[in-house]
Amino acid sequence: MAWADEQDDLTRLAHLEPQRDNLRQFVALETPHLGELAAARHQTALAAERAQQQAEAGAAAIAVQADRLRDGLLARWDSERDAASAAARVIRDGPGRLRLRHGAVTRAQEQLADWADRWRRHVPSLPTDPKQLAAVAGRSDDRPALWRAFHASAQHVALEAHPEYAHLAAAAEVAHAAHEQATSDMAEALRRRDQRRAPFGPETATPDPAGRLPDLEADIATTRQQLTEPQARIAVLGAETALHGQPPERLARERDTWQSQRAAERRPRRQAARPDPAGRTPRPEDLSSYPRRHTPGRGIGR
Repeated sequence: MAWADEQDDLTRLAHLEPQRDNLRQFVALETPHLGELAAARHQTALAAERAQQQAEAGAAAIAVQADRLRDGLLARWDSERDAASAAARVIRDGPGRLRLRHGAVTRAQEQLADWADRWRRHVPSLPTDPKQLAAVAGRSDDRPALWRAFHASAQHVALEAHPEYAHLAAAAEVAHAAHEQATSDMAEALRRRDQRRAPFGPETATPDPAGRLPDLEADIATTRQQLTEPQARIAVLGAETALHGQPPERLARERDTWQSQRAAERRPRRQAARPDPAGRTPRPEDLSSYPRRHTPGRGIGR
């Protein structure tokens, strides 16, 4: 029973220690580089978020000003529209057969041209020809088209009033591109890490190799501590007086015989724990088939 406990612990260590060593090498090789990339991705994410918030705040301020300017333009347009329509009617009616209204027509044309000149920078579609202008001024407004024209003009004015927004928007684009690049670099590094896992064994095939290492270290330390108990029992049992009359090699032969019998009995278990076609070796949890401890007996019978 003491031999069995000792062998169980030695077998467990034989599986765990190479895994620990491979994982140590892998973590030492990969962790610093991945840590730098992860830190870069985090920093660029924060920078992109800040830049985006600043750009959005600038855009919101411009939108508020543009809405106010657009509504003001619409109100002014409406307040001047009746006078423009009246001037268009005078022009459309003409000076009369005796040209008695020639002066009125001339004044109406000047008034309408004045009106169009004031609004042409907001509504570029206003014609310059007096007859065409009178025809446009005499019709009902295309309200959706007018709203779009005033909105575009108001946005242009608002943007000119906030020259810093162009810099904020450009900075947001640069920060977003930097974050995308950092994310791409991290993904590429993870892909290459997966390719480099093979020489270090399947124990590295875990989402968090560095986090797995302390678990392995703790399991090895516990197993080493447990190993001292059966080894101490073996030393005590080997010194019992019942063995003093036996040939010196007797105990060694008995142990060899026991090991052969144990191997034959445990062969089916080892078959179950062999690497699968994908190349995976038994994990520590696969070693649970080994009995962990037997209740100590009275020693070798006399």
